[in-house]
This record gives sequence, structure tokens and C-alpha cells, in this order.
Amino acid sequence: MIPTVAANGSPAFGQYKPSETGEGYEPWALQVLELKDGKIGEFTFFLDTDRVFPLFGLPPRLAA
Repeated sequence: MIPTVAANGSPAFGQYKPSETGEGYEPWALQVLELKDGKIGEFTFFLDTDRVFPLFGLPPRLAA
């Protein structure tokens, strides 16, 4: 997980999964936490990583 810029004022993270080749990590989801009273009130994830990762400055893949 890599923290990124806020999404509509909420904390957001890029989540990666191991690549099928075993070399590095591929994008899995953009996770957005909505906080209420200092606790997680809502958790939303976006799987369209080709579209949303560039908007948040997240790399398209991570080295191992």
C-alpha cells in the first residue's frame, strides 16, 4: 500500500498485488477511507487502476 494525495479530502492509498510473473507488483485498487469521529466510517475501493492511478500520481507497477 502506498499513501497518495487525498481523494475529496479523505485519505487514499494505492494497493498493489504480486505480479503473475513473480517479478514486482501490479496495481490492484485505489482505496479511499472516509473518517467519522476519528474512526473509519466508510471504505471504498476503485478497481479501474489504468484510469485512477495516474490521477493520483501512483506508479503503474512496483519493482520487487
